[in-house]
Amino acid sequence: MNGENPRILVVEDEIIVVQDLQACLVRLGYKPVGWANSGEMAIQMVEEHKPDLVIMDIVLKGEMDGIDVASLVYSRFRIPTVFLTAHSDRATIEKTKGAHAFGYLLKPFGEKDVHACIEIALNKYRHEMLLEESRNWFSQTLASIGDSIIATDEKENITFINPVAQKLTGWTEREALGQHASKILNMVNSETGQPVANPVSQALQEGSPCGLPENTVLVNRNNEHIPIGDSASPIKDQNGHILGAVMIFQNITGRQQADREFRRYASELYRSNRDLQDYAFVASHDLREPLRKVHIFGDRLQTMAQSKLDVKEREYLDRMLNATVRMQQMVDNLLELSKPIDQKNPFVPTDLNRVVETVLSDLEIRLKETQGTVHVDPLPVLEANPTQMYQLFQNLISNGLKFHKDGISPVIRIKARDLENGNWEIRVEDEGVGFAPKDLEQIFKPFEQLGHVRDVEGWGIGGAVCHRIVQSHNGTISADSQPGRGAHFIITLPEKQE
Repeated sequence: MNGENPRILVVEDEIIVVQDLQACLVRLGYKPVGWANSGEMAIQMVEEHKPDLVIMDIVLKGEMDGIDVASLVYSRFRIPTVFLTAHSDRATIEKTKGAHAFGYLLKPFGEKDVHACIEIALNKYRHEMLLEESRNWFSQTLASIGDSIIATDEKENITFINPVAQKLTGWTEREALGQHASKILNMVNSETGQPVANPVSQALQEGSPCGLPENTVLVNRNNEHIPIGDSASPIKDQNGHILGAVMIFQNITGRQQADREFRRYASELYRSNRDLQDYAFVASHDLREPLRKVHIFGDRLQTMAQSKLDVKEREYLDRMLNATVRMQQMVDNLLELSKPIDQKNPFVPTDLNRVVETVLSDLEIRLKETQGTVHVDPLPVLEANPTQMYQLFQNLISNGLKFHKDGISPVIRIKARDLENGNWEIRVEDEGVGFAPKDLEQIFKPFEQLGHVRDVEGWGIGGAVCHRIVQSHNGTISADSQPGRGAHFIITLPEKQE
């Protein structure tokens, strides 16, 4: 209609009725587009003029009556019809039910009757078109979903099956509609072969969603056994009355294969890690003994021949002994790095204040030697592994004490801030020698030393261990620094572990 006066076609074989009706339509503001006196002529004029409404006499000349024409006009052109009749008996009304009647205008009619009948019919048609559009949109949406969807009425008879479900079950829409859900959804346990309770029946009986048990397979129409998973839910009206049920399910063959592959990979990774750990332990043990002997005999030689050696010879001997100490430290670091992060100990509420107190107590001698100071703000209680938290703070604080400026006592500050998203930010800041931003990536790699601190006892594996600990707690660690301005380590940890 597009905001214009509705255009109306009159189909009536009595010319006096036609003239009276068309005059009435003009007075009411409608636009007659002509009239037809037979079914065949009516269809031709509908196709030509595309009216907004047809007023149709039930009894017409020719092979088709008004009911036949109205059904054809609606199915082909989606144009509504108001029946014009002198009969209002039950039998006449029953005959028109299947013809998409949008109203009845009884002869003889008055102007008010015509106006009311047309407006009600047009309004009903608009609402029906909106409903049909919404229904089509909903149907297309369900048809486009990648999961299998089957809907039933309250008696478990199928009212909808989308293309994915048709392909999975082997039933076409035409074959499936009206069938009982149990006929389409033949499910068994893959291990026992026993039938699985139909989730549609359960959802209707219990009035709540229910899932499929593990190891459920669908035996489709082609006798293929397809692993499926998901759930069924009741369909309820606004008053909570159950109208039917909908089942959404998927072919989980790929997921099962991925799970098996993941478990296999995890098992191989675990075995590989154990082999690596065992190798590192054996290698470290085998290296320790000859190193120990080199150091012992070197120390004895230094004691016994101290007076017989000149300055150069004593320097060579000192360098040899120092090299064995460094080598021993590298072997110890290799052993430490090969240890997997302990995931067997559960995360427990861990007071970081007490953890840091313990670390500072254990570093008391080092603090006195360097005349270092550690300022600690109040720290949170997090779900964590207490032993790993000790390792984390012990490494970071030791790092701050180690890399201080010559002649200046180290100062370390530990701060915490609630990020208000379930995470805490913890900062460990020192005023030491710092490092260049380009060296940031090296900080958390094992056995790395930065160019400007090579004369200081290196981090070894401390940074790598810190990185692994924070990762195992589902957190992040980063660093920020400038040469000569200290180093800031920023750690983000969740307050609660999932």
